[in-house]
Amino acid sequence: GNVHASSATVDTTPISSPKQPLPPCDEGQVKHYSERTIMPLSTDEDENWLSEFLCFVRADLVEVFRAGREDVASRINSKKVVHGQVGIRCRFCAHLPHSERASRSSSFPSSLSRIYQSLTMMLRDHFPKCTSMTDAEQNKFTMLKESKTTQGASG
Repeated sequence: GNVHASSATVDTTPISSPKQPLPPCDEGQVKHYSERTIMPLSTDEDENWLSEFLCFVRADLVEVFRAGREDVASRINSKKVVHGQVGIRCRFCAHLPHSERASRSSSFPSSLSRIYQSLTMMLRDHFPKCTSMTDAEQNKFTMLKESKTTQGASG
């Protein structure tokens, strides 16, 4: 069949719980994380299913957002992003220009099932190098990441 580009690859399924509306599109300068409302990726159910490490990442490091004009323009040479598309990003460096952020600071998963893959790449490539994270958050990230590899160890 003939598929229109405008509707082919955009998953409109909300990432957030049905009770929570999506955040508005980011337009203009994104405020520092301490000065704006954060929509975490976490849910109330996370602690029932996920490790302490993933609960921390989803609640305290990553946020859900919607693409603004700058997000669309900055990705012109990579994967297409449409205005208003839902993405996930590091909450600590989102206020910086794209060129000043560590790699993989944001991602626009093409479907709900791709969120985990996007998060995994951020865990590997972004958070260890993000200079906008506080020392406390960076230390907790490193500690929990290292402790999750020693399965069964209590700590």
